[in-house]
Amino acid sequence: MPDYRIKSVHAVQVQSRRHNMAVSARVETMDGAVGKALCYAGVSVGTHEVHFQYDGGNRWGGLGCMSAVRNVNTIIADTILGMDVRNQFEIDQAMLSIQGNGSASVGGNAIGSILPTEIALKNNFDKN
Repeated sequence: MPDYRIKSVHAVQVQSRRHNMAVSARVETMDGAVGKALCYAGVSVGTHEVHFQYDGGNRWGGLGCMSAVRNVNTIIADTILGMDVRNQFEIDQAMLSIQGNGSASVGGNAIGSILPTEIALKNNFDKN
């Protein structure tokens, strides 16, 4: 019987095909199923867009995302470890509870790298 609980969450900073820094995340369930996703900035800049968390400073023109990667590996991982990937609403609510606003935000790039992995894992289990 499959174990749908999240066993591990790990993110790294990668370079997108447009040469921008992005967050790549990997989520694994207790029985070894893996979901992966990449979240990088788009070109739209409207007032309702997700706010990414960038590092600032000189590296990568201030657009490095190691702070978002750290948030995935710590805050987000601590929040969703042990959760059942089939309970998408519960995971969404947990992510919203830690999202915060402005400088307190974990970053849309952090959140955006995790949610697709959860959906992919759930869909994989639904097929079995």
